[in-house]
Amino acid sequence: MLNTKKKLTFLKTSMSIASWTMISRLLGFMRDLIFANFFGAGAVLDAFLIAFKIPNYMRRFFSEGALTQAFVPTYTHLLNTNEKKAGAIASQTAILLGLFLSFLTMIVVAKPRWFIQLFAWGLIYDPMRFNLACQMIQWTFPFLLLIALTTLFSGILNSHNQFKLPAALPIALNISLMTAVLLPIHSISPGLKIAMAVTIAGLIQVSIASLAAFKYLTWIDQWDWAVLKRIFYGMGVIISGAVFSQINSIFDTVFASFLPRGSISWLYYADRLINLPIGVIAVSISTLLLPKLSNAITSKKTTNIQTQIDWGIQIIFAGLIPCITMLAFYGKQIIICLFYHGAFELIDIQMTYLALSAFAFGLPAMMLNKLMNTVFYAHQQIKQPTTIACLCALFSICLNLMLVPIFEHVGLALTTSATAWLQCATLFYLANKRGWLNWESKLYFKWLSSLILSAVCLALIKYLLPHTQWWLTHSSSMRFELLLFISVLFLSIYVFQLKFIGLSKNLKL
Repeated sequence: MLNTKKKLTFLKTSMSIASWTMISRLLGFMRDLIFANFFGAGAVLDAFLIAFKIPNYMRRFFSEGALTQAFVPTYTHLLNTNEKKAGAIASQTAILLGLFLSFLTMIVVAKPRWFIQLFAWGLIYDPMRFNLACQMIQWTFPFLLLIALTTLFSGILNSHNQFKLPAALPIALNISLMTAVLLPIHSISPGLKIAMAVTIAGLIQVSIASLAAFKYLTWIDQWDWAVLKRIFYGMGVIISGAVFSQINSIFDTVFASFLPRGSISWLYYADRLINLPIGVIAVSISTLLLPKLSNAITSKKTTNIQTQIDWGIQIIFAGLIPCITMLAFYGKQIIICLFYHGAFELIDIQMTYLALSAFAFGLPAMMLNKLMNTVFYAHQQIKQPTTIACLCALFSICLNLMLVPIFEHVGLALTTSATAWLQCATLFYLANKRGWLNWESKLYFKWLSSLILSAVCLALIKYLLPHTQWWLTHSSSMRFELLLFISVLFLSIYVFQLKFIGLSKNLKL
């Protein structure tokens, strides 16, 4: 009875995280609808995306990746031995992190041109976009400091099995950005309004997270430099790997800054669609598994470790199949539904669809990489993912240099996908070698069968229902109604298919 209760609690928690993440992503799509209507794929949005991408890159270094993976296992271990010490370490980490990022933020705000030239020097030849990006980054960069502290407090809450609030916090960013676009303040330019909204959202998130985590922090009697050194050394190693793993994204921005206007926006819209399943499924599962895997590893429960990892893979497969097949058969129609209005034109549909198709090729690897990195970090084996990231970065640079001159923005997306597959294959090889995985060939053959059946099902639906021209000529409401009908019909068939094949039972831990 107790075991069943734990299973239900685990599943309920994972569904709660996924639900809040889904709400955030849906609001994100509403934000993108507004962006497409007001900005299309022009200079203002290109400049904002550059100004927002730079703190977002560093966010992945200092918060989502390095901070979470280095801090949570140490904090979780301390909770089991000395709760007061764990609270003190959390306070000390927050102070040091805040001081360092405050100093970095002051440099960027004072010298924004340096950072725009560093990350997107191609904009120098487009003074309008360059000047806009310089103005915007002065407002967007403080978001890094705020979101890093938010992530630290969220990691503390997750370690105490409080997952709902951290999962809900990203909603603030989407609401803030939508409000900024729609708010009729004519004295401030539209681009500057959305840049300001980024920092306002960060202030909201850090305020809520700090209030929730405050009770777990304790007064600092004495600084424990040994533990802090271990945490920040771990962060340094992970950041080193993250820098290399993100070189592909950084080079995307650099190369895109030389491409025609609109290239950065086309990649953005395609990336937003690809990141929906990554955020809702892969990130949610990884967030949930990290503290639980850390506990299982500390307790040396090998069977439990394999079971949890295998469950995470099964959940990713279950969510991946309908997403990848919908993108393959209805990618262009989804773009039309979401973005084809206002300033978004026919050429933007085609260019965004080409980028989306290239990203979709690497979607399975991108989702599995989120899980596998969590597995390595939970085992506190940080160097292996770092080494892999370095090798993948070199591969990414070479591939970018070959593909971008030929395929332009599509080449950037193809490079991202190919690099993700190389990273995924290497991580799985090493994890299997260490005995962390439990392979069942019959089970994975069933998932392959499910993918084939899903593709056949959607191909039949697409053959029977209106083709692309219908979507272009009818109203937004009619397009949304048809897309909703197709999605519900396909998902109903998919759920029945999982039960028929016998896969649904593998989704319960």
